[in-house]
Amino acid sequence: MTIIANDDVAIDVETANRNLAKSIESRIQSHPLSKSCIYRVPEKLRSKAEAELRRDLLLLENQIPFIVLEKLLNLTSEKYDIHKIIKPFFNGILPASVQDDRAAAPNYGKHLLDLLRSYLILSSNPLECYDEELTKTLQFYDWEPTKCATDISEAGVKFKTSTRYGNYGLFDIKFDNGALEIPPFRFGESVTVLFRNLIALEQCQGHQHLVTSYVFLLHGLLKSPDDVKLLRPSMIVGRLAIDDQTVVNEVKNLCKGVVLNEFYYKSLCHGVNAYCRTDCWRKCKATWERDYLKPLRRDYFNTPWAFVSFAAAVILLLLTTIQTLYSLLSYYLRL
Repeated sequence: MTIIANDDVAIDVETANRNLAKSIESRIQSHPLSKSCIYRVPEKLRSKAEAELRRDLLLLENQIPFIVLEKLLNLTSEKYDIHKIIKPFFNGILPASVQDDRAAAPNYGKHLLDLLRSYLILSSNPLECYDEELTKTLQFYDWEPTKCATDISEAGVKFKTSTRYGNYGLFDIKFDNGALEIPPFRFGESVTVLFRNLIALEQCQGHQHLVTSYVFLLHGLLKSPDDVKLLRPSMIVGRLAIDDQTVVNEVKNLCKGVVLNEFYYKSLCHGVNAYCRTDCWRKCKATWERDYLKPLRRDYFNTPWAFVSFAAAVILLLLTTIQTLYSLLSYYLRL
């Protein structure tokens, strides 16, 4: 046995001792520092630390090549499925279709941010709304964005929440028969950070501008707090503790300084705008429903008994009117 500086001890073993080697190895492997310690802190501290760590992992400048992460994972004694690690950690940011175990698992990609983008794209079918024939006839600057949600609602367009067997793809936005189907989305600090860095990734690494097109479409729809308020009842905009003006500002800031090379919702916007420009009767009907019919249902016929009472009153009024007319008619016939 040899005593070294700082009371460190070194043991020289002249002959191989397998039992001693196994004992030392087991003690080293059981040491807390031999494994990740992020989940070994108290739960309250861990929840706060996870939010900050999640934000840092989404930054484009913090991305580490996956080949490095693979080397680090190979150093551990356990074998990990990286998809089963990443999906639960980013739960709440990624849509339900990504969290589904049946969802297609993409290749690792270049880094973590690239993998998250692949999750979003594989869970959606953004190219379904990409009309190649129409795109050939419409040059890039020939298309016009949709009007805000309030304006197209006044023109008769109805908003629906699109779902697929309980799950949804974030980019699966469709317009059919006067109904604009939009998957639910939730805006929060983490989601905003994710979108901002995904847009930066598409700008600098030659990716298709799918996420950028999605954010630009939202920017066209959400121009004012009234637009956000219109979409909240249908759960298109999630009921988070974020006021309507903040949602508008967040979407607007995401589009600042961004160059859009190819807009993948061009044909969808063309269809919505063409629908809004035609059929004056439909616009009048939509105005009647919005200004009169919906307030009437909300304020006076919000329960079945209210409608029954109203119907009974109308019937009684009609019977009284008929009786009065019959009495007057009988009087004039006797003259």
